[in-house]
Amino acid sequence: MTGEHDRDRKGSPPAGGFPSDISSQNGFLREAALKRLAGALSESASFVRVAARLNDWVPAVRRAAEDAAQRTFPLTNAGVVADSLIALSPGIGEWRRWGARPPDVLIAAFGRPEVMEKVADFLCTVRRAGATRVIRFALMFPAIDRHLARLAVEALSPAVRGIAVHALTEGMALWPSGLQKRWIDKSLGQYRWVPGLAKRPLTCNVDIEGLLARTVVDRVASVRRTAADGMVKHRATLGNLDQLLAIVREDRRWNVRFRADWVDRERAKAAG
Repeated sequence: MTGEHDRDRKGSPPAGGFPSDISSQNGFLREAALKRLAGALSESASFVRVAARLNDWVPAVRRAAEDAAQRTFPLTNAGVVADSLIALSPGIGEWRRWGARPPDVLIAAFGRPEVMEKVADFLCTVRRAGATRVIRFALMFPAIDRHLARLAVEALSPAVRGIAVHALTEGMALWPSGLQKRWIDKSLGQYRWVPGLAKRPLTCNVDIEGLLARTVVDRVASVRRTAADGMVKHRATLGNLDQLLAIVREDRRWNVRFRADWVDRERAKAAG
């Protein structure tokens, strides 16, 4: 690493209270800058730069970053932390130096209920493609669970609505987690690495009947299809199954109507 032997350099002074040397090419300067950090971080850019050092290529810098995060992240405003999560979500899954999951200090910061509330507000109001990465990363944190019913109906992005409906109907949150080996031919030792998924059960109660009643009429077919899958999964316990089937049978997309047709056939078989 360039200049790592130069322990006597004092480093540049903090700009606006945040040490610019935290991004220096010199590992000793990065470590020293992190050790000077204390108190709440005022901007998401500062939070992101500390989080990036948690994945630093130098172990001593990673340790200093973790200490700095423990001093600063719990004190940082929820809006700043939420903005940082949104900024980091596109690429954070590719960070590997910290192992299979982010450090506990980062999980604790992102998982604060007030942070997840800000993230949910963001997801309700944006339509761009990057929103799907945000919700998939946010699903790691149980505090997002109580916002999923709102996202399933109110999010502007159809992909976000679909992901929320899927999580609620499955009772399970899924998010990207590292890479997994997928075998092509075990006898030849051929495989490839594919994105892995981690999962956890949801921590919230779900009104499945109310959720499906609102989402089988979504304006986007992919969301209606996910809701129809939920109808199939929960058909044995749905008090409003007949009403849902009546709606799904009339859907203009065949791959949505197919779900109602399948339920009708299964009911006919059971009736003898």
